[in-house]
Amino acid sequence: MTQEVLALRSRFRPRALRAAQFTIAFTMLAVPAEAFALSGTAGSSETESASSTPLPVRVAPRQVRLGAPVHVTGRLPSADAGETVELQTARSPRGPWHRLTTTRVGARGGYALRARPRHSAAMRAIPLTGATASSASAPAPPDARTRRPAVSRVATVQVKAAMRVSQRARGVISGRSVSVAGHLLPGRGGRWISVQRLSGHRWRTIGHGRTGRRGGFAVHFRPSTGAHGPLRVVFPGDHANGRATAGAGMLSVYEPVTVSWYEDGGTTACGFHAAYGVANLSLPCGTKVRMRRGGRTVTAVVDDRGPYVSGRAYDLSQTTAAALGFAGVGTVDASVQ
Repeated sequence: MTQEVLALRSRFRPRALRAAQFTIAFTMLAVPAEAFALSGTAGSSETESASSTPLPVRVAPRQVRLGAPVHVTGRLPSADAGETVELQTARSPRGPWHRLTTTRVGARGGYALRARPRHSAAMRAIPLTGATASSASAPAPPDARTRRPAVSRVATVQVKAAMRVSQRARGVISGRSVSVAGHLLPGRGGRWISVQRLSGHRWRTIGHGRTGRRGGFAVHFRPSTGAHGPLRVVFPGDHANGRATAGAGMLSVYEPVTVSWYEDGGTTACGFHAAYGVANLSLPCGTKVRMRRGGRTVTAVVDDRGPYVSGRAYDLSQTTAAALGFAGVGTVDASVQ
């Protein structure tokens, strides 16, 4: 018996017993906590999934000019008749969201909202109940935190900027500058503006600038000698508004030239008589030349060869000279078109 007791005592290790007790206690504490964490995560995910299911909604059109309306329509269960639906907007789908307007759900569950946004933005509709805050940015009361409001699908609407040109291009003597001015709406400073000229079948940039604090702009540029054609002002668009263009007049760069006139009564070197004819030594037959003198302007057509006197650029037919109020030898402004 004594030997058995001694054998048992020799096998007894207090440190091992403490380790075992610690392991058991840790296991008993950890298992309920883990089970609770899994249960809470699953419930939260289920609630989040149910509350984040987007409601069907129709937003049209997706691209509008400044000042045009955007229509938002949708349908809720008929049980929600009389409830409020709020149209919200944000610069990006991630928010923050701000209220635009509200409406009531009809007897059959349908609703319709209309807004006139000034900037491109994301839009959504959110049904509001008595327990839901009137704004998504406002904190929800304690009794509403258990049920998040359902929201519609998010739609992005692009609002085109509006361009108004107040000062258009005009005829200018070669070597002088031209100004094109106007306003870009909505008025914001620092927006990039360019002036383009149609050359052949392509638009080429010939000047650029930026809008002032209220959206005004004035672009100054010096066109190349002989340049002509229609101009336009272009705003390429940015994160706030879509692209906008507007006509900016007809550009003609004139050069002062010495001309004379003659009776265009016989045959011509080009084989035809233009209503307003002009003779030139090198321009192809049929070339249009815009001429001005003393406030009068006429577009003549090359239909003959001449003049053969040194220092003179054109011979005007009698009809062209009469249209310009010209007689003898003198100077006019000419622009080859």
